[in-house]
Amino acid sequence: MIDFIKLNINDGLELEELISNNKLADLKTFTNNATGEIELYPKYGKYYNMDIKINPKYSKISGSLHKLENICLYGENQNFNDFSFDSLSYQIPFLEETFNLKHNNSLSYLELGFNIKVNTNPKSIIDDNLLMYDCKGHSKDLKFSGNGDYKEFVKRDYTLKIYNKSKQYNKEFNISENILRIELKLKTKRKIQNLGIFCLSDLLDRNNIFNMFKFLHSEFKKLVIIDTLNFNSLPIKDSEKLIKYSNPHYWQRLRTEKKSYKVINRLKKDFNNLLNKHQLNLIHKDLENKLIYKFWQLINENQKELFEPIKDGLG
Repeated sequence: MIDFIKLNINDGLELEELISNNKLADLKTFTNNATGEIELYPKYGKYYNMDIKINPKYSKISGSLHKLENICLYGENQNFNDFSFDSLSYQIPFLEETFNLKHNNSLSYLELGFNIKVNTNPKSIIDDNLLMYDCKGHSKDLKFSGNGDYKEFVKRDYTLKIYNKSKQYNKEFNISENILRIELKLKTKRKIQNLGIFCLSDLLDRNNIFNMFKFLHSEFKKLVIIDTLNFNSLPIKDSEKLIKYSNPHYWQRLRTEKKSYKVINRLKKDFNNLLNKHQLNLIHKDLENKLIYKFWQLINENQKELFEPIKDGLG
C-alpha cells in the first residue's frame, strides 16, 4: 500500500543533534573540489534503507516504508509482499518516535502501490495488452536493466506506473508467482495536500488512504488494456475501427488537428462500446477487481472495525 515517501523536516539542526546523540546514522559531508575544504552541509546518512539529508534550515528523510518493515522484521530489502494499513500503523509511530517527527514534517512525495497476483506472465500484459492511458501512449517503456518490465504514464503532479514486480526480484528471491504492481506516485505537495494529506501522521487516517486509492482507481480506469485480439474473427468494419482506435498516434493526430472535446469523447465512447461488444476488456476488468479487492484486504487486515469511508465513490 503506502510505500516510498519524502519527508521535509522543518528544523534541520534539531534533527542533526538527535541523530548524533542517539547514534542513529553516520552523517557524512563532502569535500569542495574547488577549495579542498570539507563542507559543513549538507550532511548525508542512512537509517536502514531510509536516506537522510541535513541542512541547517531544512532536512529530508526519504525511502520505502514497506522495505523498512521487511528489513527490520526479515532482513529482506524488498517490497514484493503485501504491506497493510496495520503494518503502516506500526511503522509511522516508530519513525515519528525515532526522529521526533510529531509536529515538524511535511510530505513532498508519496507512493501508493499494490502487488497483484495474475495468472499469466506480467510481461505479456505490459507488452501486449497495456496499450495506452487516456488514449495516449506511455511516457516510458523500460526493462529495469534486465530485472523487470514496466510502462509509466507521467503527468505533471503524478505518475501511474505498471510493472513486473515478480521479475524485478526473481533473481534474488526466486519468486514463483506472477506479480503485477500497480503504482501511483504523487510528486508534488499540491497534489498530496489536495487529498487531505499534509504530514506523516495523516497517513494514519484510513479516510486519507481511501482518498488516495480513489484517485489511483480513477486513473487506472483510464488505462486501455485490450485482450489478445484476432482481427480475422471480427466484422471488417469493427476490425478497422479497433485497429485505428488502439493506435495512440491516431488520437494524437486528433489532438494535433484540434478536434473538439465532444468529437474525441464520442470516438472514445465508440471505442469502449466495441471493447464491450467483443469482450476485449476482460483483462482490464479482472485487474480492476483484483485491485479493489486488494485495497479492502489491506485496509482492513487485523483491524478491530471494518473501514467505512465517509464517502465511497468506487465503481
